[in-house]
Amino acid sequence: MNEAELIKMIRQFDRQKVAVIGDLILDEYIWGKVERISPEAPVPVVKVEEVNCRLGGAANVAHNIAALGGQARLVGVVGDDKNAERILAALARNGISRDFLAVESGRTTTIKTRVVAMNHQIVRFDQEDTKDIIKATENNLKKILEKALKGVNVVAIADYAKGLITDSLAKWILSYCASHSIKAVADPTPSTFYKYRNCYAIKPNKKEAAEITGRAYGADYQNLKLIGEELKKKFKSNIIVTLGEDGMVVFEGERYAKLAAHPSEVFDVSGAGDTALAGIALSLSAGASLVRAASVGNMASSVVVAKLGTSACGQAELVAKAKEYEKSSFLG
Repeated sequence: MNEAELIKMIRQFDRQKVAVIGDLILDEYIWGKVERISPEAPVPVVKVEEVNCRLGGAANVAHNIAALGGQARLVGVVGDDKNAERILAALARNGISRDFLAVESGRTTTIKTRVVAMNHQIVRFDQEDTKDIIKATENNLKKILEKALKGVNVVAIADYAKGLITDSLAKWILSYCASHSIKAVADPTPSTFYKYRNCYAIKPNKKEAAEITGRAYGADYQNLKLIGEELKKKFKSNIIVTLGEDGMVVFEGERYAKLAAHPSEVFDVSGAGDTALAGIALSLSAGASLVRAASVGNMASSVVVAKLGTSACGQAELVAKAKEYEKSSFLG
């Protein structure tokens, strides 16, 4: 695929519908300056200048899909609290429908509050509820998913281990996708990887891949292929390992492709994995191979790491990045 074909595919994102299911997170940022140390304790005093909220977790995947031109059908759960209201307002601002969301009374809507001063994160506070959703909520979600999955050929799963995707719900999702020829691409945490065996593709980062296989990386990732093959065999899925500043590696069937990183001045990696997942899902929906889809996800994530805080990659930004594109070759 040359540059013109790649850009043509990105323009086709406008016609794509992608279902996203996962844990919804509200990312709150308190921005300020540090000019002195507290006389009460050896800690910095932050003079607050701005407070704002951004979509995180599965909501950030949906935000990136919308920013890239696609239509995201976001499936998830919120509590009946103030932070749920804030997430719903943020979704509305970004053109993301709340039609596929469920409310669980008494559940805490996840919020991560970061205090940032002089472009450095000072501390983070998490308020969350990680116990499994109740059975009534799970049954409701299955009905919602049947509606959300109509007319889509890709579902992106963002499992942050906050209790939304139970073992039985994961099994139901993968079974439904298999019977309806829907490609499920999962981005779980190490504690939830076992739920996604037989998924179309799983996307661990390099730390997660090493943790799951129990293998440390050799010099210049010389044992990367071994780690990837082990993951592929273990989970019976295609595997995409994100390597941060070193790019990505894709194991698709018998093929192995190493994708170089796209040069970027890194400010903040928060949410970069969500952006990559959005780019991969949209590209697959537009007909790309997994390797090409991963390449687009790689490009999109290189855009957002140059921004402070959880952010989205716009379609125009991705097109600009694609113009720097160099064809990646298969390494095996």
